[in-house]
Amino acid sequence: MDPFQALDMPVSLSQRQNFMLDSSAMLTTSHSYERRGKVRVQPSAHSRSRLLSPPARLNSLFDSAHARARVVQVFNDPVHGHIYLSGMACDIIGASLSWLKLGARARRGHCLLASRPLTRSPHSPLVLRYYHTDTPQFQRLRDLKQLGLTYLVFPGASHNRFEHSLGTCHLANGVFTHLYRLQKDDLGVDRMDGEVVALAGLCHDLGHGPFSHVFDTEFLPRRLEGHYNAHMWSHEQMSADMLKFLVDENHLNVDEDIIKRVSDLITSGHTAPAAAGGASSSATATVGRHPQFLRDIVANGRNSVDVDKFDYLERDCLNCGLKNSADFGRLIMYSKVIDDEICYKASEVLNLYELFHTRASLHQRVYTHRKAKAIEYMVVDCLLHADVAWGGEISNAIRSPKSFQRLDDTILKRIEWSEDPKLRDAKTILERLRRRELYRYVNEFAVPQSRLAKWPDHGVTPADVVSCQDAKGGVQLRPEDVIVHNLKIDWTSKNKNPVDSINFFQDYDSMEKFAIPREKVSSLIPETFIERKVRVFCKRSDQESADALERAFLNFQKRDFGDSLHVHSTPVKKSRKRSLEQRLADSVAAVPTQ
Repeated sequence: MDPFQALDMPVSLSQRQNFMLDSSAMLTTSHSYERRGKVRVQPSAHSRSRLLSPPARLNSLFDSAHARARVVQVFNDPVHGHIYLSGMACDIIGASLSWLKLGARARRGHCLLASRPLTRSPHSPLVLRYYHTDTPQFQRLRDLKQLGLTYLVFPGASHNRFEHSLGTCHLANGVFTHLYRLQKDDLGVDRMDGEVVALAGLCHDLGHGPFSHVFDTEFLPRRLEGHYNAHMWSHEQMSADMLKFLVDENHLNVDEDIIKRVSDLITSGHTAPAAAGGASSSATATVGRHPQFLRDIVANGRNSVDVDKFDYLERDCLNCGLKNSADFGRLIMYSKVIDDEICYKASEVLNLYELFHTRASLHQRVYTHRKAKAIEYMVVDCLLHADVAWGGEISNAIRSPKSFQRLDDTILKRIEWSEDPKLRDAKTILERLRRRELYRYVNEFAVPQSRLAKWPDHGVTPADVVSCQDAKGGVQLRPEDVIVHNLKIDWTSKNKNPVDSINFFQDYDSMEKFAIPREKVSSLIPETFIERKVRVFCKRSDQESADALERAFLNFQKRDFGDSLHVHSTPVKKSRKRSLEQRLADSVAAVPTQ
């Protein structure tokens, strides 16, 4: 049987000889990997002897060559040191074997490796060889900042979700390896389960939109309004959909069952809400596909202690110049599985409290920084104007991974350098941002602890504040001139102690798990695990409007609480630039008189 029948084009004898020589080089040459810092194991001579197998066996041929020529990628990470990735993880980052369907009659089983597209001309040379290509769906994470727009306030916070995904994959593999070596005979898992867990850590953020959580918590609710709710779309479900799209689009040799298992782990902490909201996907998770403890490694819906948090807390602290007081290495080292649940040694209870405290502290000091939030609100307004001008191109992208893969942080440059007159309003906001004329932070107050239990979820609205402005004031504000940030920070479990959901063990020989009450740990641990604040921003840049909003905000507090809850006064912004008239007047005054 001729192996070239699937090409749907004449193939000369010289072309067949070129294929045989280049195919042999494909399996023996490693110079392309040396350039990228990768290591490869040479395949056996038996693999090379099967190069001209029939078309129906070409897939198994190259699969066998791929299994024998496993690539190991090494990354020098600033947080974890050297990270080693191999197997399917390398394929997800960059397809080691890039497949090309040749000819109109070629089926998926009749594919060859090609270094460039082939034409139907009988005179064009047929050159087929092994080569490496990046997968655009994963490499897109390089253009997604981990902390969104926070880098405009914290200059070091420019790390991206690509490196975070590598770190999460590394930690997920470390947790599984530790548990596997410690309890190999009791867990009922194998090495393939470990590779699935590592892939879940690698791919768990594929579904994030531009500027990270700004897209799904600020932009989508405002753009879709009544047609959107938190269960309608989630970046976790999009990550699962994007993974399947990545595998299909790059023709990777990954079993459908592996894709479903990885998707199950990615959405494990959010499967129930997504199902309740009616979300559908070809990669929908199947409950019970894994032992529960495997589902808790990457996305822990039981108590929120997972490797995703381990990596982003340590990485964010490092890049923002803050100190991290939690030791995640000890949590991994002093863990074991009891009754299908990851438990921790009792001596690590304070370490776990430090984990949740560090997360809350980062939310207070970095993630919700008032200047960063002002910038976020400006970018959201910019994207809203752009989405209208583009006919819903941004908001409709959530409907398919093919459209969603084109969304990343570079969208601002696309708007900024566009000549489309429909983008005038969006570009005006960006010009203000470049001049650092941000939305004005006015003030904030913390909701009293006695009011937390009955505080409404929607919080305070702009209309509530504007209704309290002075009737005799010179500036009259409208609700669209005001932004109210209803801030909620908790320890992942609303007003409950998250450590109450974690079980501990006394020593490695014991298989008895138990909870540790807060009272037995320390009297310094707080009793309340949630705080709510109300902040107001003014979209107008003049000081008079900011003063009018401050008075309205103060009147609102007196009306609802009987007194002002301000901790500090409203900051007064000094003008960065003087007017042309002021500079001319100063220049004239400086000229000496005769």
